[in-house]
Amino acid sequence: MRRPGALSFLANPRYRKQMESTRATAVLVGPEHAAGCPVAALIDPNPYLAYARVADLLHPQAPPAAGIHSTAVVSADARIADSASVGPLAVIEDDVDVGERVFVGPGCIVQRGAHIGADSR
Repeated sequence: MRRPGALSFLANPRYRKQMESTRATAVLVGPEHAAGCPVAALIDPNPYLAYARVADLLHPQAPPAAGIHSTAVVSADARIADSASVGPLAVIEDDVDVGERVFVGPGCIVQRGAHIGADSR
């Protein structure tokens, strides 16, 4: 019995046997495994990366709230876009430019003179 709508992937040939009995609707596979796929095969040279991209499209991460966490240490010389998010215990040094919608995670250190472009994590 198949699980309607389920997507799987085969990146490691060690798991080829499991693919042969998959209940997924489709499987992302490399060209070398397409012939042995018992369901719809989505062929990509890097099935692991393709699956990660599909998962990100289907289940996008919620954007972090804009602002600078109260425990972050930010130089007065740093330029932080209003839409950026700086997490707890992050350190932003002198002459740093943090672009629009950037996410600087907890505990990250952005060293002097760095430029982080828009929509980066």
